[in-house]
Order: sequence, then C-alpha cells, then structure tokens
Amino acid sequence: MSGITEEQAFEQLPSPSERDVERVAHLVLMALLPSLADADLETFGTALSEIQSINGRWFAPVQGGTFAAGPTEELVRRMTEWGASGVGQSSWGPAVYGIVDGEDAGLRLAERARDVLGTAGTVHQGAFRSEGARVWRAPSHQ
Repeated sequence: MSGITEEQAFEQLPSPSERDVERVAHLVLMALLPSLADADLETFGTALSEIQSINGRWFAPVQGGTFAAGPTEELVRRMTEWGASGVGQSSWGPAVYGIVDGEDAGLRLAERARDVLGTAGTVHQGAFRSEGARVWRAPSHQ
C-alpha cells in the first residue's frame, strides 16, 4: 500500500494509546538497542517481535489483523513456530522477515518459507550487515 491509498488508510487509524507508545519506547531503549550493542540476538529478537506486534495492532483496523491478513500473517506465525528469534512485517506487508542465528539456521528458515509460499512469493536469505549506513554531506559547489 502506498500513495493516496496509504494516506487514506492512515487517516482511518486511531492514535496509538499512550501506554503502547511508552511500551515501544521502553523496548527500544531498554532492550532493543542494548541487546544490539551486546550482540544478544534472543533479547533483540524478542523486543523486535513485541514492537512489531504492538505496531501491528495499531494498523489492524486497516490491514485486517496484527499482520496483513493471509500469507503474510501465516508466514510470520510459522517463522515464530520454527524458532525465529524475531519476526516482523515491513510497512503494510506483504514483505516479512524472520531473524535467526547463523547461516545454517537462515538457510533452513528460508527453505521452510519457500515450501509454505510455493510460487506465491519470493524468499531472500542473507546475513546481517556488520556496518551501519553511512551518511555524509556532499561538498557544495559554489
């Protein structure tokens, strides 16, 4: 969903509760970021999944559930059952992700996802980047 359709969807959504906003902020500051710095994948994944669940509830009135209804929701549920440390949906879907520890686990998760999706979707598997994005200001040409 994008463009005017997305703008209309956002107009339909109620504001998130103060409690939800506080919970997401707490998870980011007290679990997500520290676990990232500590390379603690389980804590990172648990925090990420909870944030995704809270955010998904905010979008549920428009997308039909915590995650986009149908294959998106099914795949998130399955990846959790298969042991993914963290799961989530990109924007309104249908792109979803599962986080696991190591290349072998990633290959297994990707293969299971391919089995579930068949020809209805594409699965990409890869490692985390070890560097963040770089931003710089281009020199001005005067």
